[in-house]
Amino acid sequence: MYPKYANIGGEKKALNTSYKTALRCFETIQNPRISDYERCLGVIYMLFGEIPKADMVQEYFEKAVYYLQCGQTKAEQDSKPADMDFNYDRKYINASFMYAYGINLEETDLHFWQYIELIEGLPNDCILSQVRNIRTCDVKDYAEKDRAKIKQLKRELALPIRFTQEEQEASDEFERLLGGE
Repeated sequence: MYPKYANIGGEKKALNTSYKTALRCFETIQNPRISDYERCLGVIYMLFGEIPKADMVQEYFEKAVYYLQCGQTKAEQDSKPADMDFNYDRKYINASFMYAYGINLEETDLHFWQYIELIEGLPNDCILSQVRNIRTCDVKDYAEKDRAKIKQLKRELALPIRFTQEEQEASDEFERLLGGE
């Protein structure tokens, strides 16, 4: 059901499917201190365990992007507002997996696509779902007496701003390359 290999240059290449590896890939992608090419090679190396010849980098990278986007297009992913960060929300993710599934993520390894499916399937009463709902809610949907409290919660639970303007532009450019646009 979940991919374990990618067909690259007519060869079957094994993927490192651990969600922990995918999370390290995202950390690398978000690191503005290294060049786009170094990020690309870093992601390829983490997922495939090798650095390809220069003429194969693009194909490896396309397969890596497909895998990290769980088979979705960039447009499909961009249609959803950012309401979670794997690193920033780690404590909420871990607590929610224990609560909903009895899974201790520190002691378990999952396929990355399964990890994402389990996050998306978390019940509304777990902490991560509640945090995500607060981040994306419209304060106007609440009674006047509750709006101040909701605004305060939104401030307290807001995702951090990770980049300076220059770093964000570099990250946006890399994201554009990821989507092939």
